[in-house]
Amino acid sequence: MSEQEITLVSEANALLVARCMDASGREFPRAFQDWESASVFPDRRYGLWVMAEAEANGYEVPPPADAERVSAMEEQFDDDWWESVDRCFADTELLPLMGVNTDPLVTSPVDEGMRESFESLLTAQTFTDARNDWRACVEAEGVSWDPDATVLVPQVPAPGEEHIRVATIDVSCKQNLNTVQRLADFETRQQLAFIDQREAELREYRAAVDEVLAKARSVIAEGGASS
Repeated sequence: MSEQEITLVSEANALLVARCMDASGREFPRAFQDWESASVFPDRRYGLWVMAEAEANGYEVPPPADAERVSAMEEQFDDDWWESVDRCFADTELLPLMGVNTDPLVTSPVDEGMRESFESLLTAQTFTDARNDWRACVEAEGVSWDPDATVLVPQVPAPGEEHIRVATIDVSCKQNLNTVQRLADFETRQQLAFIDQREAELREYRAAVDEVLAKARSVIAEGGASS
């Protein structure tokens, strides 16, 4: 599942919980938040690399636009409401989230392929060269890199002007050096080889994903009323 498809299934699952809550005369506001504005977690596979994100938020990920309103509503509910939510989550058959590494109990073929390509990248000369080039670039601007980070991340200051300044230097260096494209091209080659080896299994997995998405769309079309 893409991030957008995960959001779709999450909305459907929230509506299923809302139906359970409605059966006991309680509401579940989270099901009716503005899902269109729900934040999709940015791609940080190699670190921060989108200038618009760097300039707006640095390394921070803003909460969904509707999150504060929904959280404020939930804070007003009593212990009985929270106990009902827990029961509904436990009793409701929710749709699986089948993104990359979204199920800690199940390793999908997609998880395996993404892990293998990334592990290959980290030991490749391509990664070493790209990291060294990027490191030299940020250090020339007075920014220190983080040697403990797996990906290309500098020492990140506390939120504020310096935080944003470091983020924009980081991204500017990656853009000028074509860093992300170099790393992604390497991983693409690894992933294409993996797809050739496991194509039938991957197609079967995607078919299962499509079935879940069809169920999610049906739930959303029906809304949150009790069935």
